[in-house]
Amino acid sequence: MQKLNCYFYPYSARLRQKEVNPYTQMLMDVLESDFTILNKTRPSDKGIFDLMAYIKKTHFIFVNWIEELPDKKLGWIQSVVWMILVKLRKALGFKVVWVMHNKQSHDPGNRWLKGILYRFMVRNSDLIFTHSTEGVRHANRICSRSGGPKVFFHHPVLRRHKETAGRHTAYDMVIWGKMAPYKGIIEFLEYLNKRPDLQGRYKILIAGKFTSDDYFNEVNQLAYPNLTLINSFIDDNRLSDLILQSKIVLFTYNQESVLSSGALMTSLEFPAMILGPHSAAFADAANEGIIETYQDFDELFSKADQMLSDPMYLESVMHKQDAFARENSWTETGRLINQHIRELFSQKNQ
Repeated sequence: MQKLNCYFYPYSARLRQKEVNPYTQMLMDVLESDFTILNKTRPSDKGIFDLMAYIKKTHFIFVNWIEELPDKKLGWIQSVVWMILVKLRKALGFKVVWVMHNKQSHDPGNRWLKGILYRFMVRNSDLIFTHSTEGVRHANRICSRSGGPKVFFHHPVLRRHKETAGRHTAYDMVIWGKMAPYKGIIEFLEYLNKRPDLQGRYKILIAGKFTSDDYFNEVNQLAYPNLTLINSFIDDNRLSDLILQSKIVLFTYNQESVLSSGALMTSLEFPAMILGPHSAAFADAANEGIIETYQDFDELFSKADQMLSDPMYLESVMHKQDAFARENSWTETGRLINQHIRELFSQKNQ
């Protein structure tokens, strides 16, 4: 079989280096081992219009977060152009591979068009990857009779650190990452403001760049003495220090939109006790025995107490996390991704 050409989206020239999603870079490296990425050396600020320069040479388009197109410059036009191209893909000679990261956009803007585009992708992608079993069920609820195969695999783990020095010295719980409303921070703090008994028992750190000053101010108004807020980008070195100084890495995500979490898998790079909502990728990880999950905030603190009171919990879960990281490395996941893409092109009458 000839080496297939891939156009990768998004690959923007607008992003500063520190803003480049490591997931995107790792995916491109994985694909490049078997395929030619036509735009690898030419990031663009033209959005989906950049595809026009490559369309005649493209065998498949590999897209992430394409449902966010309506928020881009000329987003409505880009969205319409994209859907027309996809509808014409057989005549133009390419296939569409989509990573379905979320149930819906986290940003409420342009909700109507995003919903149309999302359902369009479920029905018209030739191959759908998703990082949670809930993603497969969600896609089938939208449309089970059309669209390509829907393939689940865990979000890959980049590496596995062994450091344990400095653990448990500062915080009972840390919530880290990009701070956006879908992370559920306000709901979590509103609960704590009704429970002064819990405020006094747990030292909690919330660390990450807030998406707006207004959102930070809303969260800050709910702060209390045992809560520390850091409103700044957390680089890898600082993240390592914060996780190693914290007893539990906590996720309070709202369940309406989230399917997968890169922050969860980054946290699994460290020897850490992790607690998150029982949904999507968190539920899948709990089924692997590598994290704990909760149904509501009452259960959150009940589970936290159990984890903190068991002196052997971290040691026991670390062995499972080590095995999970080996089995779901980018190398192993890359083989799976590329295998499914090759199979897509090897099918008869395709």
